[in-house]
Amino acid sequence: MAGRLWKHGIYSFLEILRVRRPGSHEHMLTFIHQAYTLLELLYESVPMLEDIWLNFLGDISRYGMFVDENSDDGNIWIGVSRQWYSLASEKSPSAGHLYHHLAILARSDAIQKLYLYAKLLCVALPFTETRKNIWTLFYPGPCERRLSWIDAAFICVHRILFSKKAEDLFYQASTDYLALLDPYISTVTKEWRTIGYQTAIALCCSMLDYGEESNFFINQIAPRQKEDTSDSTSKSTSSPNELFPKARDFAIDVYQLVASRVEDPNTLSFLHTFLVFVWRLSKLPAAIVHLERKFPWEITADMLNSILGSCGFEARMDSEEFPGALRNDTPRPLPEDFALRSLVFADKYFPSAWFENCKLEEQIELASMDGQRRERLLWLGCRIASTKQWLIWKNGQFTVQRGYI
Repeated sequence: MAGRLWKHGIYSFLEILRVRRPGSHEHMLTFIHQAYTLLELLYESVPMLEDIWLNFLGDISRYGMFVDENSDDGNIWIGVSRQWYSLASEKSPSAGHLYHHLAILARSDAIQKLYLYAKLLCVALPFTETRKNIWTLFYPGPCERRLSWIDAAFICVHRILFSKKAEDLFYQASTDYLALLDPYISTVTKEWRTIGYQTAIALCCSMLDYGEESNFFINQIAPRQKEDTSDSTSKSTSSPNELFPKARDFAIDVYQLVASRVEDPNTLSFLHTFLVFVWRLSKLPAAIVHLERKFPWEITADMLNSILGSCGFEARMDSEEFPGALRNDTPRPLPEDFALRSLVFADKYFPSAWFENCKLEEQIELASMDGQRRERLLWLGCRIASTKQWLIWKNGQFTVQRGYI
């Protein structure tokens, strides 16, 4: 019934008005406000269909954004739509289609848009239909070409890895990005706390071939349900694809540069996110073998030792238990925790109740979060060291196993 309400009572009429613009502009705007009020009332009074109303409220707000795109009200509608879709993603964090809507709302923020597109392909319920929509990011229209040099280089790298075309441009694009990254982090300072974890997720997803079902690492991390053995075998691969070395080497070059900025707290969100990926692969011998020889273990050990020296409190490192809130505070996920949530490589990272009673709108940077990130990094370092293969944690210091120096 809710679906029929949307399809026949709202959507069909909106489409009739849309194709008759600009003459129908005022009528469409009036109808959007009426439909929004109705859906908001249903959201409050019929909570058993809450997930459906959240999606519809996000959709109707996007129509408002479309109608008022040339006025200040358009930005208001963007914020309203983002709020409803974010609430929906909080209820269904594994639903890839919700990140598709959020990616569209990101508009001119290329890195946020790329991170959301990458994420929606690498969650438990990926929205694979969006692969064709990603080309609007990789090949924007004439009115959308306003990327900075560093964003353009990063997008170009991912366009090549995603499309598997124009590989001859990869070296130049990756070199340009790496040359611009260090001064860029110094310039944007605290803004890179958000850009950092979005960048790290995009890099990790590129190594997963953006969620391709046949990807070697996807099948190692989250094996597909094999109803038909012969069919599933033909679709999976026993080794990474031919572009994996490029994706891996670029991701590691970025990590190495960021990890070298040991005294910059704005890089902690990136390092935390990236090390979650490495920690997950460390539990999969067949997967980590494709990363271990290239990964900068010595720089990682130096970074962890520097963090240990600047921690300022006794970090919970030796226990297998996930380090939650500091000093018995109320658990509050970090902003990158929400971004990592439901990604296939972070599926075993968080405790089952970590996101209970926590809302997406609360993901605001707090002073205590740098301490939490430092503790998480040290904890992850100890968990990797517990395998006794790459890192060593002994006598209050991290060192590197022979053969990986």
